[in-house]
Amino acid sequence: MYAYRRMFQGFLIILLDFRFQQFDMLPDFIGYGMIFYGLQQLAGQDDFFNKAKIPAGLLIFLSLPDFYQANATNGLVEFNMSTIGWFYVALGVIQSILILVLVYYLSHGILNLAENRGLERLIHSARFRWNWFFGINAVLMGVTPFVMNIAPGLLNVLTIPFIVLALVSFVLVLGLLSVAHKELGEDVQV
Repeated sequence: MYAYRRMFQGFLIILLDFRFQQFDMLPDFIGYGMIFYGLQQLAGQDDFFNKAKIPAGLLIFLSLPDFYQANATNGLVEFNMSTIGWFYVALGVIQSILILVLVYYLSHGILNLAENRGLERLIHSARFRWNWFFGINAVLMGVTPFVMNIAPGLLNVLTIPFIVLALVSFVLVLGLLSVAHKELGEDVQV
């Protein structure tokens, strides 16, 4: 298995959230571990991959509390401060920021390798996908606290479109890893 594919699979595990009772059947910490391992294999190719290991490593540990959620629901979004508590809100904000940093380093590492090899299509793809990911997730992180404080009852209605766009941005990152695997022809075996 190759490093980009390993990271692709890690991001896919993070994206999918299957719960049995309150337990996550595809724990995010396994996904972040796979990403960390893939980055470790690519660290010698570009310094951005080496830098990306820091947020990936932190996310392994910060995602451990997500494995079991006593108040897990089957709904798309349910927000109630009395059930999730401020700890989980703060943890979610920190994780969101670290994911942004991780995707920044990852996409820029791919961008640098593509520039070194003159792969114009991959250069454009890496830039576009990073900009899309950052823009959507930054807006989502910026809008959510205001909606929580101003109109908590409207949180689901106002954030669902952004959540859908954030999922699309996550899928674009998966696509970037797939294209990078094909275009860069990595010879690093994992």
